[in-house]
Amino acid sequence: MRWMESNSRIMEYLTFFKICEGYYYLLPTETIGLDEYKDVSNKERLFPKSIFSKYSNNQQILATELDQTLQRSVHLKSDNYLFVKSSKGDDFFLFSGLSKDILRPRFLLRALPKIQIANEAIKAGELSINNFRLKKRKELLDRLLSKKTTMGDCIQAFSDYAFCDRFVLWEYNPHTNVFLCMSKSHPLSNQIVRIEDKNSLHDFVNSKMSYECRSPITGYDYYEFASQMRTLNRLRLILAGENEVGVLDFLSHYPEFTISDEVQCYIKSFLETKILERRQYLQVAENKVLQYFSMYIPGNLDTFLNGLTSKICEELGYEACSIFLLDSSDKYLLLKATCNKEHIRNPLKEVRYNLKDPSITSRVFNDDMPYSSYDLEHDVYNSHTYEEKIEHTRSNMIAIPLKSENRKWGILRVINKIEKSEGAITHLSSADFLSLKVICTNLSNTLNAEEIHRQYSMRVMELQSRRRELDTELKTLKNFYKVFLHEIRSPISVLNTSALHILELLKKLPTEEQAKLPLERKVHDIYVIGDRLSFIAATYYFHELIKPRTLEFLYAMRDIIMPILNVSIEYIRMQYGIDIIREDTSLIDRKIYGDKTLLALAFNVLISNAAKYTPNTHMAIRISGQLNEDGQYFNLIVSNYGLQIHEDEKEIIFMDGKRGREAIKWKSQGTGIGLHLARSIMRSLRGDLIIKSTFNPVTFSMKIPTFKWEDSKGDQNV
Repeated sequence: MRWMESNSRIMEYLTFFKICEGYYYLLPTETIGLDEYKDVSNKERLFPKSIFSKYSNNQQILATELDQTLQRSVHLKSDNYLFVKSSKGDDFFLFSGLSKDILRPRFLLRALPKIQIANEAIKAGELSINNFRLKKRKELLDRLLSKKTTMGDCIQAFSDYAFCDRFVLWEYNPHTNVFLCMSKSHPLSNQIVRIEDKNSLHDFVNSKMSYECRSPITGYDYYEFASQMRTLNRLRLILAGENEVGVLDFLSHYPEFTISDEVQCYIKSFLETKILERRQYLQVAENKVLQYFSMYIPGNLDTFLNGLTSKICEELGYEACSIFLLDSSDKYLLLKATCNKEHIRNPLKEVRYNLKDPSITSRVFNDDMPYSSYDLEHDVYNSHTYEEKIEHTRSNMIAIPLKSENRKWGILRVINKIEKSEGAITHLSSADFLSLKVICTNLSNTLNAEEIHRQYSMRVMELQSRRRELDTELKTLKNFYKVFLHEIRSPISVLNTSALHILELLKKLPTEEQAKLPLERKVHDIYVIGDRLSFIAATYYFHELIKPRTLEFLYAMRDIIMPILNVSIEYIRMQYGIDIIREDTSLIDRKIYGDKTLLALAFNVLISNAAKYTPNTHMAIRISGQLNEDGQYFNLIVSNYGLQIHEDEKEIIFMDGKRGREAIKWKSQGTGIGLHLARSIMRSLRGDLIIKSTFNPVTFSMKIPTFKWEDSKGDQNV
């Protein structure tokens, strides 16, 4: 570098800073201040200490000789240089250029003694080194503390800080006795080292050493690039307990290139804390999964298991999670819940593993031991019976048995741990094993609770069986009683009215011939009423009452409307003072399909209700019809201006035994079964009964099919 004096003398300094016991780093030569440093991590600026051993302090050296010493790797601007050592020993070396740009060297040497030049050089060197250290540490902290920094980014920052070329982080998993590559700077073909293989990782851990520095050994160190590197620096990291350790390797192409104790401590302290933080994040995710167990409701196991598999994938970062439970025959494991790329619900089809067939799933259950695979796609035990849909290659898997109180329930398995920050597959750590074991313990206890609930429910069902039968019989009797009351009251009154009307006709008509036709009609009406009463009385069960018997094509006006109006209109006029108006143009010649008796029952409910719930208005009941746009249904519409039906009652009034608030308020007679009966009939006939308007007018519509349909089972659902 150049150092500027107040008297305008310009000196060139080549400052070599000691970075480890055997190597020095050449600070940039074009730098004066902190903000002008460039290329501070250039490893080509490293020089071995041995090349400076031939020089003594304050020795003057020709530029040509220094150029050979530095192997012509540095551009020299001065003709002569003064070799200066740090006042604190070998912390740094410095070559002070004796330039003739302004003053001749002989004049400068006479004006400035070597001791003064050396002192100025030492001051300049110390300032440059302090600036260099600040710059390096600031750069390191910026890289370590960035929000998006991954574990690999942190180790790479330390590798650059220590002037190393490559790094590999290994984690030992005591549950599987393997070392897993958790992070690396360069591609590595072998990322799993097993305990049965002869390797340096297990030997290093067993030696209890915390640090070693040596030359890498091809094969023994499992690095295909070992022959390209000259030094291996290996650090032990304490991850959790004594058995959970990590091994961090830094490699350099310089021979005997060590990492200082200070840098070692810094690296170990930071990374162990970083790994602990990651485990704390995993613990937080695990706690979220465990909190989900509070959502379990006895008797609702399938829904709970579906949510659990989804929660495990979401919180713990797995591509897929599946739960298999033992079936009632104790011969198969059935897939009960799964979460993967395409599926987060109950299995679409049955998937089962025969416990006698060889597979990872069956093996885990039979051996009652967890199993892990680091190459699931090519695992010799993988039967490929059921493969969850995932985006990545099937790499790693953990399968853990589910058991409690010496009873085996099934297994839980997860596939592919995904690093959320990088979106790539990462190896399963010992912390992942522990987390899944805790979850499986809770799941096993939940399955045990579900079994207790199932057995208890069966006992309760047995005890309540007789009571349910009695309740059913009682409800049947109540329904029949209500139907009977509803249907018998009006017809009996109509019978009386019709009989009186017949007597009046007989008195008024002068001849027998003139009275014949109306008398026949009235007698026919009385016959229709009797037929309805006979049908109801002969049908004891409600579900049998609404079951279609004779399906045929009918005319709405001739077969349904007029038979009811003929026997009802006079009674309604006398009892309620209300008339009935038909819109004949919309009703005549409308062909429908259904059971005549049932359709008449439903229509009678609407006419009876329209009259009963129209108090004091004396406004006529209106009957009209409308064909659907597709012609598949005919809507028989009944409207009246009477009691309001509130919006929140639009479905309630169709329920058995329910009545509207206004009807109850006006103390209108009723049992609450009429609309329930009418809708049930319409739905049994492949139609429906709906409310179109709730006030002024109150309008109901019978939706009646116009097409022929079959009903072999008597199903009442539309």
